[in-house]
Amino acid sequence: MIKIYRSNRLEQLANLLSAQLSESKERSLQAETVIVQSNGMSRWLSMWIAERLGISANVKFPLPASLIWKLFQASQSASLENRAWDTAHMSWRLMQLLPEKIQQPGFEALREYLQDADDLLLYQLAWRIADLYDQYLVYRPDWIMAWEAGEESFWQAELWRALVELEQNPHRVQLQQHFFEHLNEELIQRAGLGKRLFLFSISAVPPVYLQVFEALSEKMEVHLFLLDPCEQFWGDIIDRKTETRLLNRSDGERLYLERGNTLLASWGKQGRDTFDQLLAFDPMQLEGYQSPLEEDVPATLLRHLQQDILELQDRPLEEGAEVIDEEDLSLQIHSCHSPLREVEVLHDQLLRLFEHDPTLQPRDVMVMGPLMAQYGPLIEAVFASAPYERRIPFSLADRSYADENRLLDDFFLLLDLVNSRYEVSLLLSLLESEALQKRFGFSVDQLPQIQQWLEETQVRWGIDGADRGAMGSARGGAAQLVGGAGADGVGLRSAWR
Repeated sequence: MIKIYRSNRLEQLANLLSAQLSESKERSLQAETVIVQSNGMSRWLSMWIAERLGISANVKFPLPASLIWKLFQASQSASLENRAWDTAHMSWRLMQLLPEKIQQPGFEALREYLQDADDLLLYQLAWRIADLYDQYLVYRPDWIMAWEAGEESFWQAELWRALVELEQNPHRVQLQQHFFEHLNEELIQRAGLGKRLFLFSISAVPPVYLQVFEALSEKMEVHLFLLDPCEQFWGDIIDRKTETRLLNRSDGERLYLERGNTLLASWGKQGRDTFDQLLAFDPMQLEGYQSPLEEDVPATLLRHLQQDILELQDRPLEEGAEVIDEEDLSLQIHSCHSPLREVEVLHDQLLRLFEHDPTLQPRDVMVMGPLMAQYGPLIEAVFASAPYERRIPFSLADRSYADENRLLDDFFLLLDLVNSRYEVSLLLSLLESEALQKRFGFSVDQLPQIQQWLEETQVRWGIDGADRGAMGSARGGAAQLVGGAGADGVGLRSAWR
């Protein structure tokens, strides 16, 4: 059976997990497995467990997809190719199939789209189709099984069947079916799992993964620790946009529409869908909710907002409503003109919070955000360059290997030159590479001089006059363009002469 622990406080869930981990088990040397949704969460949770239990050891924090693949691998007698059915691999297979397939009946739309197309357009179409197939494998396995059974005849189904015949490795839907048929205690041991499995603060799980965890719950203990901001049932609430659409489609007097808390209805759809899927498995539920206003702390705007969500209500906007102190900084919204400015404001606001609350430590703060490939270098630039007295200890998580390896960035930047106009900004970025500086014998101290040369000669783009002429620009020498009215600069090769 699946056991669910629900709370509106992440700290409470972490305490409940720590209590479970501290219990003695038959196999004391068996590693515990705690599934998390990000590397940042695993780092925070590991430190929390260590603080509560004195040590955090022999605990693995895999991501859901990696554990699912490990279970599928354990159910097979032969090794599997992990990337056989990823989007990139399928794209090349589809490029091989499409030229022949589009000549067959039913592929008229693709044939018309690819008429007089080059290899680049063919690859782009193959990539889009492969990306759709990848989503179908996770979210619509019933479609995949129906197509392979020959129940559909439109072009997506026909193309999928041809792809399955071409690729010898089984895909995820086939692996899942094989896993369900061969699930036993020996398979669980081969996958490196013990007697129990923990899932901590997983906000969104595909139905396919939940089915795997439900199957595992018949052979072992499965504990789900879910962050739930509301202690009431909120599976039926809808936002205002959905409410308006439903009222326009039918007689409003015949509908019973529950909005509950407006903010939760608008932003909580993903969590609501996850809870609805879990309730279908009829799990055992344990609750550990805490009222934000019952604690011996000031009643801030954020705590009032959390209390309203907890009770599934909207605070009335009439006389007698709670008045919030003007100096209350518990909830802030900053609109910045650039990502760099966002990071600078974040740094300043964190310093302000540490000054306002001496008990708050940097280890208590987790900053969540998208596009770490974009924000990672900015965070390092702002936080690492701060003076010693204003420096905040920090670490970055959830970055890919490519994001952390500058040499890979330089390599891809070099590849981008092939299809570019050789813009001077692109080349200057490339000259910042330490590998190139070492190879061609110049240093970062010489970059300002190179940039000055390029500015003085008004270099903008292009290798030389012939290259610029091939791209439709008027050919001309440096003497004609430098300083001339409306000139857009000389070519790169002329600048180096």
